[in-house]
Amino acid sequence: RKPKAFLASRWFISVSSISASATLSTTHAARPAGEAFVWSIERVACWLLVFAVTFINGADFRGGTGEEFTVHWQIYLRLLVAFAGGCVGLMLLPSTTLKDFLTWPGLIVSVYVVWYGITLITAVDRAYSAAAWVSLVGIMLLIPAAMRVLGGYRFWVAITFGLTTYVLGSWVAYLYFPDIGVFKEQVTQTYVYERMGGLGHPNELGFYAAYSVLAFLGLAISGRLPAGWALLGIAVGAATMLTCFSRTAIITCTIGVLFALRGPLLRPANLFGVVGAIGLATLVAFAAVGSGTLD
Repeated sequence: RKPKAFLASRWFISVSSISASATLSTTHAARPAGEAFVWSIERVACWLLVFAVTFINGADFRGGTGEEFTVHWQIYLRLLVAFAGGCVGLMLLPSTTLKDFLTWPGLIVSVYVVWYGITLITAVDRAYSAAAWVSLVGIMLLIPAAMRVLGGYRFWVAITFGLTTYVLGSWVAYLYFPDIGVFKEQVTQTYVYERMGGLGHPNELGFYAAYSVLAFLGLAISGRLPAGWALLGIAVGAATMLTCFSRTAIITCTIGVLFALRGPLLRPANLFGVVGAIGLATLVAFAAVGSGTLD
């Protein structure tokens, strides 16, 4: 349902954003104790850009357009957001973030972007793919700049707001605008299976929901969000993954939750229960596959 030239950039943006959000307590995101955070135009702009990248980059408000290879207003909007983000990142590059791209782990991003640029010579439509590459460069310039300007916590909150807006918007589309929110998957020549697609493909929505679960879990673990609100966000994300039937997203989310909770889970007192739960879940999965409930 979306031009494939943007798939790589969206995947990398999503993974980079969620990975970068783990810097809540890292050195470069911290400020001296007692120093108050004052919102400025620069900080507001960075917050809005991070939110826009997270939400707009994956949203499809048209629906039912198929796997078309055309340029439309949503692509222009994404390019505009990427251009604005790139401008902000470029302004801070010489004095603030250049070293982030030349040292580990930012060097991985630099190598990936360069490799992506080299492969443009093999693209089917070089101009179209070049636009996707330029947008990727813009977002990659924005991420460390926004982290420096906002700090880890507010950068994380901006991502969480974007993910939550996408998930809630997908529910609105699914319940009230089925032409956009319902994805009809052609299973066989005679059977069409309807899945929740929301503002994108069901698998893409599943990953957004999985990321939102991990984002809320991180806020809860850090003590920045009351447990009740965190549980509500986690519940909405989990319900979304189940409704859109994205098995890969569910597995990814499960691995992420286990990693986030590895400390208490690996305590000797809890280890037996964890192993038992994993074994039970494995047996249930095999039984579901064998009965045809889950294929």
